[in-house]
Amino acid sequence: MELATSHETLSTKERIIEGASELFALKGYDGTSVRDIATHCDCNVSAVNYHFKNKENLYWEIYARAYEWFEAGGKQLAEQSQSTEDLARRLFEFLLSDRQHVKNTFKLLISDAIGKPGEDRFLVYFEGDKAGPPNGEVLGQFLMKDTGVSDPRLVIWAARAILAPMFHWAIMLGTDKFNRFCKGAPFAEEDHIREDLQMTTRAIVHYLKSQKN
Repeated sequence: MELATSHETLSTKERIIEGASELFALKGYDGTSVRDIATHCDCNVSAVNYHFKNKENLYWEIYARAYEWFEAGGKQLAEQSQSTEDLARRLFEFLLSDRQHVKNTFKLLISDAIGKPGEDRFLVYFEGDKAGPPNGEVLGQFLMKDTGVSDPRLVIWAARAILAPMFHWAIMLGTDKFNRFCKGAPFAEEDHIREDLQMTTRAIVHYLKSQKN
């Protein structure tokens, strides 16, 4: 009985997170009520409140999970990678492996409807290394190893410069409108985008090497 109850609790919580992520991305934070989430997830409002206390905590739980999903994936990929360029390529493919998830997450991020989280466990995502882009730290380690540069400002700049277009194209390639309207355009072909990102990474690594003291 205890095992079944535990399984049901986990299943309900995961279902709420997945459903709320879809609704927040579709209707926005303000446009989504706890009752909307409960109806969409086929559960009671009390179940949402039991697991998350309120809508704000649920929002930040989704954000935290998305961040940790990419961070955990990056750490695994780093163990398989031989260079900055190799890691950057693997990170982009990882983002493309779940385009809908990436798109929904960034819809949440650009919402102005909610401020910083109220619970301390979520505040960590605004402090230290986590305040930068996810996987900025692991990418920075590869950059330092490949270029010999250790200046924190240069390394952080380089990591952001590599990751920013990567996120941009992962979002665009997960957008139906982009894929419909830009279909056939050379710049929109996935292989073309991969080459662009590869050239960007190479150029950044080359620049860092030129800055080595």
